[in-house]
Amino acid sequence: MTNIAFCGAHGTGKTTLAIALEQKLGIPYIPIDASDVFLQYGFHPSDKLDIRNRLFVQQKILEKAENIWFDVDEPSFICDRTPLDMAAYLLADVGNGELDQRTQTEVMDYLADCFNVTIQWFDKIILIPPAIAFVEREYKAAINQPLIFELHALLLGMLNYLDLPHKVLPKECMELSDRVRFVEDYLKE
Repeated sequence: MTNIAFCGAHGTGKTTLAIALEQKLGIPYIPIDASDVFLQYGFHPSDKLDIRNRLFVQQKILEKAENIWFDVDEPSFICDRTPLDMAAYLLADVGNGELDQRTQTEVMDYLADCFNVTIQWFDKIILIPPAIAFVEREYKAAINQPLIFELHALLLGMLNYLDLPHKVLPKECMELSDRVRFVEDYLKE
């Protein structure tokens, strides 16, 4: 089994790369759309949520992802989202806000779940940095460049903290064909 996951902030080209790799390598791309979870519970992906609502939505996204991955009937697959992405979005919302002890415990439990699920499902992780031109899209999180860079830093920190096998796509690697080649080289290692 080699499950390949792209992590990174929204708008970095993860989905485009996943689709291109599916076409080139024949490894199925399994999308995880978080936007529909937000909409299902009355939120928009660009809403600034309080920590309770953010934690609730992120838990639902993690549940959805696990259910989708569990139902995959293939020896390998490609995904454009990891539980680490979900953890990074939650941490970005937590910021320096005051959290009561119960909420702190719930956040830490959720982070542990995200870490464990990532380890369970993915053996090749590629962090996609903010490098390509950002494009606003309906029903997607708003393009907020400082947030996107914060998410990148959080993801890089988590990957290193967990000592997960991963590669960081060089930020100069902007052409899709170069990105595909980078992933192919990583898969050969």
